[in-house]
Amino acid sequence: MGTESGLDAFAGRMLAALYDVRDDGGSFVASPASAYVALEALARGAEGETFDEIDATLGGGMARKAARDALFGEQDAYQPDDYSFTLGVSVWADPSKAPLRSRTLSRSKG
Repeated sequence: MGTESGLDAFAGRMLAALYDVRDDGGSFVASPASAYVALEALARGAEGETFDEIDATLGGGMARKAARDALFGEQDAYQPDDYSFTLGVSVWADPSKAPLRSRTLSRSKG
């Protein structure tokens, strides 16, 4: 299963959905990579129906692996040696409305 079934497929679905809901016909800017990483971070702490929905949005097991490899895997031969990709993600939650699993909290502290 190639990258096109992971991050590229997610990006295509996301951009198509955003294009469909634009109300003024103007331009917009979106980062599928940033959205993907944020959803992947949420998936790590989700369970049950919430996890199932996030997992389906991200494309499922093999597609998620392909996307993670594309984002964070080995450097491709065509990239310059000084290339870097840095991205920060944080998850904020009101514990009374969206409780996080203790396992997730302990992994994120540090």
